[in-house]
Amino acid sequence: MLGRLRAFVVLFLFLTITCKTPEEIPRGGENQIILVCDDALEEAEYFNSIVNDTFHTPHRDPLFHIDYVAHEQFISYAGFKNVLIFSFPESPNYTFFKRIFGNVKEGVYKAKNVFRRGDFVVGVLAPKKQVLKKYVEDYSLVLKELFLERYFHFLRMKAYFTGRDKKKEKEIRKRYGISLKLPEGWQYWKTENNFLSLVKHYPDRFIFIYTSSAKPNLMPQNILDIRDSLAEIYYEGDKVIRSQIKIDTLEFLNENALRIIGPWANDTLVIGGGFISIAFNHNGKFYLLDGGIFAPERKEKLEYLLRAQIIFSTIKLE
Repeated sequence: MLGRLRAFVVLFLFLTITCKTPEEIPRGGENQIILVCDDALEEAEYFNSIVNDTFHTPHRDPLFHIDYVAHEQFISYAGFKNVLIFSFPESPNYTFFKRIFGNVKEGVYKAKNVFRRGDFVVGVLAPKKQVLKKYVEDYSLVLKELFLERYFHFLRMKAYFTGRDKKKEKEIRKRYGISLKLPEGWQYWKTENNFLSLVKHYPDRFIFIYTSSAKPNLMPQNILDIRDSLAEIYYEGDKVIRSQIKIDTLEFLNENALRIIGPWANDTLVIGGGFISIAFNHNGKFYLLDGGIFAPERKEKLEYLLRAQIIFSTIKLE
């Protein structure tokens, strides 16, 4: 009895010391940005139009949720995870801006732990309102990368919150020559010589890695044809809805890779969801990395596709 009591006391003290109270945790979504713009609403909407992306998963799924507020309203948003401020000397929020960043010159500034531990505040200061739009345009890529990096930081924490499955990592490395950091909870679905698929529940997700000695041209049509042919074999005939895909490129293992995000559907099973594909050629082989989700109860599914990308980003090939 005394031993159990001691164990309870130790556990209680551990939780008391290590767990944050709700007041210490920044509020808001990981991809939500509170944009303090006051009388620069036009510039705020312009910023949204050039940095935000909308994906179909299959519902419309924005990369960022950007909320416009005036500095007088900010008391309701202090302590949110991500804050962006547009200002200039004549702006009503200029004093508010200076309280955070000091008497600074024009440019982009960032600070952490301003209103609550763990928050992130970025400011854009222009010399006058007439050129604020130009400043927003010039710094748009920098601003997008800052908030995208922070978003991925949160997603990485969530993906690996329960730890890694070292046993499966070792098995995959031994059989496929692929090293990766696999979060706990993933289970094998299909394991063939050139095709590895795993699944996870809550919500239902899958990832697969396909390799081939043939090196196709990395054109979207070719990659989607390969994906559809694999889904026909391993996923009961899922098909990509090609009219709603979004295509871009990224660097992967020092190679130029094609990334495709969009919706898939299975007309026979009357189900569908979102997917992400990353395709590239490396050391004489073709690789297709793919993640998908089926979660009709969730309107926004992009987070889980990006978490699949985070897992893929840990891959090292032997």
